Amino acid sequence: MRAAPPAQAPVLGAKGARRSGESGSGLLGWDRKGLTFRIVSMLSLVLLPLALVAAWQSQRATQAATESYRASLLAKTAASTAPERDSILSAFATAATLAETLALQRPAMQECVALMQQIAGANPRFAFVGHTESDQLNRCNDKDALYDFSDNEASRRRFANPRADVTFNPSGAVTKQAVVVVSQPVHLADDSFQGFVSISFPSLPLVLSRPDETEDPEFQILTFNAQGEVLTADVAPEDLARLLPRDRDLKSLAGPGRFVFTEPSVAGPIRDFAVVPLYGDRAYALGSAPAGAVPVNRQLYGGAALYAPILMWLVSLLVAVLVLRRQVIAPTRQLRMRMRSFADGRAILSGETMARAPSELREIGETFDSMAEKILHDEAELEDRVHERELLLREVHHRVKNNLQLMSSIINMQIRQSNGPEAEEALRRVQGRLSSLAKFHRELYQSSSLVGLRADQLLEDLARQLIAVAQETEQRIELHLELEPVAMSPDQVSPLAMLVTEAMTNAIKYAGTRDGTRPFVRLALRVHGAQDAQAATVSVENSVGSTPTDPVAADGSGLGSRLISAFAVQLGAEVEQERENGFFRLSVTFALEPFRLEEGTGAAF
Repeated sequence: MRAAPPAQAPVLGAKGARRSGESGSGLLGWDRKGLTFRIVSMLSLVLLPLALVAAWQSQRATQAATESYRASLLAKTAASTAPERDSILSAFATAATLAETLALQRPAMQECVALMQQIAGANPRFAFVGHTESDQLNRCNDKDALYDFSDNEASRRRFANPRADVTFNPSGAVTKQAVVVVSQPVHLADDSFQGFVSISFPSLPLVLSRPDETEDPEFQILTFNAQGEVLTADVAPEDLARLLPRDRDLKSLAGPGRFVFTEPSVAGPIRDFAVVPLYGDRAYALGSAPAGAVPVNRQLYGGAALYAPILMWLVSLLVAVLVLRRQVIAPTRQLRMRMRSFADGRAILSGETMARAPSELREIGETFDSMAEKILHDEAELEDRVHERELLLREVHHRVKNNLQLMSSIINMQIRQSNGPEAEEALRRVQGRLSSLAKFHRELYQSSSLVGLRADQLLEDLARQLIAVAQETEQRIELHLELEPVAMSPDQVSPLAMLVTEAMTNAIKYAGTRDGTRPFVRLALRVHGAQDAQAATVSVENSVGSTPTDPVAADGSGLGSRLISAFAVQLGAEVEQERENGFFRLSVTFALEPFRLEEGTGAAF
């Protein structure tokens, strides 16, 4: 890189020899007042600094390419192990919920087996779900069978050090196939240890379901736990030597943060290794590729940065009279075009004209390139963070929905054991409220946007679910829906859904007719007002019998009416009630709030 400057000597020597034999002016004459002489002199003086700058820029470009490659290797490793990460996250979340449920409810064996079967049925990827008690016997599981793990070495190690963990079993005692096992200890309120909740899922489907865009025969992945045990791998066990670093064991790689290192593999060839945590300090991914697979031609890039100033100087000697046009105007137009192209479509065009431009304009172009690359890098990093945050938010809503559904199932079990209709009715109302919240969170994590939800679709689902429950009790009610499509912020959808649930429950309960026809319940949602100041009106109407009853006032405990009023206050509305011949109507009108990212984030949590 430093050999370029001495190459000037023969060129300058030849020019000096010719100057001694020439008398004066010409295209290459040495008239000190001429433009040619001034341009040649300035370009000659600029050459050495430019060469040094080019060498420095080449070094920076090489470092930037290396850092970009390391970042892409980490991102590729994280993307490739999405199936393992999702499965482990889901299994740990489910196991933690089951452990807490067993500790708090301590259900009978039949109920415990039903709960395990329900979890296994809701998660097809799970091969086994069960509770191994402190005597290492597993009586409660989705298979409804008794398993003795006292002779299992992995089980003995687990009970010797009870903690949440993820391990690999090449031949599961129950499934008889290679599985990844997630274990969660069960502790009662007095902190007494009551065994483990274990969830296993096959490892081979995780490897086969890697995203298509990450498939690369030279890039391979394995996952491992904090103890250095391999969980899944792209190769057979006898070929693992190609994926393992020679001078570090897997246990030493377990730790916080992502990092990349290069060293020989156990099999011999030097490879680049990327370590990415999958789940806290429990599971990690190790991606590797042949060393030096940088997706940038560093030699070409560095050579262009080094020799472009020399070529520019040689060309400028031949076209000195055209220097203003070719060295100022043309590069300026090229730079303007590149800036406009980047501003319009984030495209970085190659600038051949800039390679022959003066150093000032070249520096502007190089500064623009550096700025453009930094902007693109920052935007990509920001998109990754936003995407990761969105995934986390969706996972939070998914877990909340699952927990609410689990609570609803537990309440359903309690309903079956209730002693009287009043207790059953109270429990069913609580169950309906939990179902409303569960649907709200399901809409959030299934929606394409976390800041706006289709309120009409959510209310329709809630209404049909409540009518379906009423049909089960042989209460035949017609449902009329008049819902205009409207998107609302989660901060408004949540109290609106709860208000409609309470109002619909009361309306269904007290619906009747005077002429013997089928009673009806009507749910309406209407939007009115200007585009920038819209409001929505939600009304719940039901037919009444010969002895009309106010569904809100007739709520025995008064809890339903208080909840309706509380939810109306959250919406910034007042409850309006109207009774006419043959029907009773409850309605609320509130202003639609504009979507804001802060609201979406707040509602998500």
